[in-house]
Amino acid sequence: TLCSATHEIHGLCCKTACEIVYYYEHSTSDWMCHLDDDTYLNYPQMVKYLSQFDPREEHYIGFSPTADGTWAVDTKRKEMMERAAKEGKPLKPSISISTKKDGDVIHKDEEKEGVIRVPYGTGGSGWCLSRPLVDRGIDTFANLQVECANIAYPDDVSLGYVIQEKLGGPKM
Repeated sequence: TLCSATHEIHGLCCKTACEIVYYYEHSTSDWMCHLDDDTYLNYPQMVKYLSQFDPREEHYIGFSPTADGTWAVDTKRKEMMERAAKEGKPLKPSISISTKKDGDVIHKDEEKEGVIRVPYGTGGSGWCLSRPLVDRGIDTFANLQVECANIAYPDDVSLGYVIQEKLGGPKM
């Protein structure tokens, strides 16, 4: 691809967008799955797991490291990062993790204005999209790097964001 080889937001989002577009244009398979190159894949188990889902329906499937399978996306973070950079105090992108305490899910930023919860499947352990979801969302997925830049989150979080906020689901 013509994407940056760095492991930064723009490069990751560009590569993920290219990956989805390539699947859309060149594959006839029911599922498009992504996982990092250092992830062990038990292919027969993955096929068995996916077989419980109807590939003619829209699905976003993945592992989330958070307690409730979502991620807190601060829709105002980009503005905050740009303001800090102008003041000579650049902020590094940060993330907020949800944890369980006494059986309840606690979100550190859940009361903050502009924070929304989106489905989140980490790219490291992998996620899969069904063909109907890719077909319907291809224009949005092809421009994933624009959405990543708009909200200042990496590819896997931005993917959950566009699936929920731009395409209206499905939930993971």
